Amino acid sequence: MKERIKLPRKIILILFLFSLFTINYSLSAETIIDTVYSTPELDGSISYAYDLNQYWVSTVPTVFSCGDGWGGLEITYWWQRGYVSFPLPEIPAEFYLQSAYIYIYQHTAFGNEEIGVFPIWDVYPQPDTTECILDHIDYGYSLDIGDWTAGNPGDPQTLHTNIGIISDNAIYEYKIMDITGYVLGDYNYGRDKTQYRIRFWINTDWDVWRDGLTFISGDWTENRPYIRLVYANVGVIEENLSSNNFLNTYPNPFNSEVNIEYSMNYSSNNLEIYNIKGQKVYSQRNLPQYGSIVWHCVEQNSGLYFVKIFNKNEKLMRKITFLK
Repeated sequence: MKERIKLPRKIILILFLFSLFTINYSLSAETIIDTVYSTPELDGSISYAYDLNQYWVSTVPTVFSCGDGWGGLEITYWWQRGYVSFPLPEIPAEFYLQSAYIYIYQHTAFGNEEIGVFPIWDVYPQPDTTECILDHIDYGYSLDIGDWTAGNPGDPQTLHTNIGIISDNAIYEYKIMDITGYVLGDYNYGRDKTQYRIRFWINTDWDVWRDGLTFISGDWTENRPYIRLVYANVGVIEENLSSNNFLNTYPNPFNSEVNIEYSMNYSSNNLEIYNIKGQKVYSQRNLPQYGSIVWHCVEQNSGLYFVKIFNKNEKLMRKITFLK
């Protein structure tokens, strides 16, 4: 039997703290986590009264809603759709978006007017629905009646219809969904915000009961809607360089091709270009010590790209923007 070696407690503590420091440093060097909250004045609901053929827009509320109802001063059927908007920060230099998740806090559930019960839709012969879904839209810098159809197929403000289920139960909690691909699309097309419509796929069941959900808006002090963004490092920006090194890209932004000029102290250089997802879209190998290259990128999507030139001793990177 091997004899166990006992280390003094002080040494164990030092080693433990050192390991924590190393892990945290590695994470902070490779990833950046950012949280953006929704814009209160762009969060809201739009209601449509069927009998009256009238719309109502509610912004900067404490909650926004989706569902249906019956009543009012003039008895009528109505249904609601909710809207939520988030600003998009600039992507840090030399990083790309790795993931994005939306968090929306479900505040109340109504089923046939009973609080705390998930909506029951008495629609026959269609099945009852328990699916509250998201549409990826772009309704601009204000919420108005014209945004009612944003999210419908064919509407000019619709980016993607029914991107997933945000809620299928009556639990009061943050509802979470992966929206990475849709946020990437917003970045690629130069949008400074990402916006969504919340609805049920059945508008109303025409009974006298209320069915629907309410969510906390950005005007609330707690449980506000937010998006958690994780950016990952594409690579080392500059390493072991001298005054002779440079990497120039022009024009920037560009709309069809970009000129890349470089100078290194060594030959056998590699050129690589990455998109915002960190995917390599172009490369050349064994380049001379200095030179120029024209990258034709008409087959790529608009958005941010990263140009990287490197050899075994040196590395350089620049960010470029492609606008079709």
